[in-house]
Amino acid sequence: MESIFILIIYFAVCAFIGWLVEQPYAIRDKNKFENFGILTGPFVPIYGFVALVAYFLSLILFYIPLPAQLLIYFIIPTLIEFNTSFFLEKFFRIKLWDYSNYRCNLKGRICLRLSVLWGIFLIMGVYFLQPIVITKVLTIPQLWIRGIAILFLIFIITDFIFSIKRLTKIIPKGVKLYIKNKVPLKDDSRKS
Repeated sequence: MESIFILIIYFAVCAFIGWLVEQPYAIRDKNKFENFGILTGPFVPIYGFVALVAYFLSLILFYIPLPAQLLIYFIIPTLIEFNTSFFLEKFFRIKLWDYSNYRCNLKGRICLRLSVLWGIFLIMGVYFLQPIVITKVLTIPQLWIRGIAILFLIFIITDFIFSIKRLTKIIPKGVKLYIKNKVPLKDDSRKS
């Protein structure tokens, strides 16, 4: 039971680190801190989800050769990123990223360059970040672990609910929204 609370904290830490990783792009593009994602708070959930998947994979893959691990850590987050992009576009009509200008991209949802970076980040995460975070969390008294995990969970779920409500109210039907630049895009899915 305690491991669930530890994993919630690990998810939150990695989602926060993801937000920090994206801030240089926000500062470069807007000269200020800004959320590129759908959440209002300082969390980018895709980083947390990928970190959790990597955690569970690491339990299985730890003993296979590093090149094979790198290949798997390259493929899994790329699939998550592609499916997340597809889901957000299909159900919420939003596009949080567009890699169309990158070489070797697939529908602007994924690209080779960033998939390789995902793989490298995951190897670093599994071998360096994951042990540090989990070791540090284990030094916290169990009661505090539960409380922190529940607070993170409440915050992220509440933020997600309010963000989805906000998005479904402000986006007219038939309009895609490219969140990074806050520019509505025409729905080109009905081309004849």
